[in-house]
Amino acid sequence: MTEPDAEYGDTLVRLALEIDRVMRQHAPAGWKGDQARESQVLNALFPLLDRSCRHAGALRTRQEPAGLRMSETIELGDIVIAVTRMDVKHVYLSVHPPVGRVTLVAPRATRMDAARAYAI
Repeated sequence: MTEPDAEYGDTLVRLALEIDRVMRQHAPAGWKGDQARESQVLNALFPLLDRSCRHAGALRTRQEPAGLRMSETIELGDIVIAVTRMDVKHVYLSVHPPVGRVTLVAPRATRMDAARAYAI
């Protein structure tokens, strides 16, 4: 068995330490299972990941079990919009300070292409 390349290992160690630092600074208490707090954590971690990283996609799309809120994302250029389908009558598009996190709440029956058109 060969040892991993030193530079590759150093990069992963630096990334792990940076993720740890960001989680300690930005992750609110009780963030697991809370949609809003999980979004804060993802928004804090996203800048650390390379946009071409295949694992970054796993952080951007999340679906909850049936019966709960369903959450997905839309990307418009550099803007990532968290789409949540809930039992509501209207579509709500919001920009949350201070970092400008964008959310869109839509009725459950709304198709993603319709939500994307609304966001544009």
